[in-house]
Amino acid sequence: MSKEFLFSFFVSFMFFFLVFFINFFLLFFNELIEKQVGVLKSLKIISYLIPEVLVFTFPFSTMMACLMAVGRFSSDNEIQAMRASGLRYIHLFVPFLLLSIAISGVAFVTNDYFMPLGKQQFNKEYMDIVISSPKIVVEANSIKRHKESNATIISGDVDENGIQNIFIIDNDPASGRRIISTPLGRIMRNEDQEGVVTLRLEDIFMFAAPTNKRNEFEYAEAEMMDYNIVMNKFSIGSGNFSGPESMTVRQLRKEILQRKSESKKREETRIRNKEYNHMLTREYYKATVDLNASNYAYANSNLNQLNQNYSKYKNININVTQYTLKTYLIEFHKRIALPLSCFIFIFFSFPVGMFSKRDGRVVGIFVGVLVSTVYWFMFFGGQIMGYKTNYPVWFSLWYPNIFFFIVGVIIYAMRLKK
Repeated sequence: MSKEFLFSFFVSFMFFFLVFFINFFLLFFNELIEKQVGVLKSLKIISYLIPEVLVFTFPFSTMMACLMAVGRFSSDNEIQAMRASGLRYIHLFVPFLLLSIAISGVAFVTNDYFMPLGKQQFNKEYMDIVISSPKIVVEANSIKRHKESNATIISGDVDENGIQNIFIIDNDPASGRRIISTPLGRIMRNEDQEGVVTLRLEDIFMFAAPTNKRNEFEYAEAEMMDYNIVMNKFSIGSGNFSGPESMTVRQLRKEILQRKSESKKREETRIRNKEYNHMLTREYYKATVDLNASNYAYANSNLNQLNQNYSKYKNININVTQYTLKTYLIEFHKRIALPLSCFIFIFFSFPVGMFSKRDGRVVGIFVGVLVSTVYWFMFFGGQIMGYKTNYPVWFSLWYPNIFFFIVGVIIYAMRLKK
């Protein structure tokens, strides 16, 4: 039975690997070529993404292999012959279970070690390309908006010397709304921050309108200014250049604990600021009443002080991290849920495969592709649910595994009654 399973696993593995790899290849290769990256360099970069291809290849291959192997035994009446010789279903089930545990271990190592390592190498190679080809970060004569930081980069011509006639419109916490103009900018490597490149601006002119000072503005000139750009906001494809995808499970767990602590502090700060706001409102009303009273000088002085305190309160800057806690939680559970699905799928595919009466392998392939498609939609739907809803993140990522495990147990119980 083990030989039949391993042969089916090899066939299934090659099938799913090709399907996912072709998808990755078409997604990244075309865009790299459009950015005028060489063919060999593009292939080298894409090769670092192979561990990401294996994320779903292992569990889907395990499930289809079990369906094909058990289906072949069932359609050839070999399971009935084994049962007649005194073997119980559990004896037939154990070899598949042990093999699935081994595959789950390999899948976990791939997800936890090789995928972050490949991502880091991908980042390094891509960053080298960015330094040599500024067009990847900033396209010529284009407008590119950075939504999260509310920044917009307007660029002129781009050549080997750099980027011509740059305008940057952003919102700086200290300076307020800013407009930065420069005749020339060059892409530089940022050694201090991963996934960040530095746009070195020359002969800059900056105009700023502070949010806490109405009817006032500031301007400055400088020979040089370094402006940092987070690469995952201006990159090809959909992957991130830094953050949870480049971390191991241990690093993710450490980061989650730290961010939970930061989240608790931010919530405490929010509550404290809300209470302070209510206190200021009461005092402001009291000072306004006193302003109409006889002690005008004291009330006016108190009112001015309150206005200053309220301005400071409005400009309190609570540190907001680049990625939310949910992002790390989703990646953490994803790293564990997908490898474990190799083990979970055996509980589903073993009893389902026993219902095959004819052409067990063909039926196994058909059912395997169908179930893989359903699981894929459920899993990515769970990720969206984890981001967009208040459901627990662990449930959003684990409910596909729970669903197929329960369905498999029910089908297995139905088979035992026959």
